[in-house]
Amino acid sequence: MNNKTVRIALCLILGMIQISVCAQQKKKTYLRPKIMKLPPEKFDSNNPLVKILKEQQFSDSFVWEINADSLLVPKTVYKEIIEELGGASYYTDELSDRVVIRQSATVDTVKLKKIDNKNQEENVIGPILSSYLKLTTYTITIKNDIIIFVDDKTKKEEKFKAFLNKQKDKIIYLKNIKSNKIYSPGKFEGPSIGM
Repeated sequence: MNNKTVRIALCLILGMIQISVCAQQKKKTYLRPKIMKLPPEKFDSNNPLVKILKEQQFSDSFVWEINADSLLVPKTVYKEIIEELGGASYYTDELSDRVVIRQSATVDTVKLKKIDNKNQEENVIGPILSSYLKLTTYTITIKNDIIIFVDDKTKKEEKFKAFLNKQKDKIIYLKNIKSNKIYSPGKFEGPSIGM
């Protein structure tokens, strides 16, 4: 009988422990998820410039280059290419707010001659054997027909006025407001799109 009493006492003790453990567990409460509002669009979808840029291809670019008889000293920028301007973002259907400017500068002193009958598709400046290349990334904002580039590192702003055709469906050229440089549509010179 002694053995039977120990078993009953042990069962009672284990049962009490089980009941006290279950009583201490908190009930799970489910909180309602917060209703998140979609962030406002970064760009005004009614602006014709925004519509044009949204339809731009990744390989479209705008080029400024020196086309004059001149003597370039070392480290003179002779060509700038605005790349990756426009197109839809990878993650949303909105306009991408990123852009790259590729600057080419001379290593040595170079004498340039003006190219008179330059093909619009070509943006070859001539016999420059070696050059520096500088890539700068920017975040863009658009106000009416002005595209504002903000340097990601220095936060310095550059403003470009976009000149559209009469139908307002194509950019004829971009003009840097500060330097008055004209950037015409040109050939993409960056890495292949698949990279």
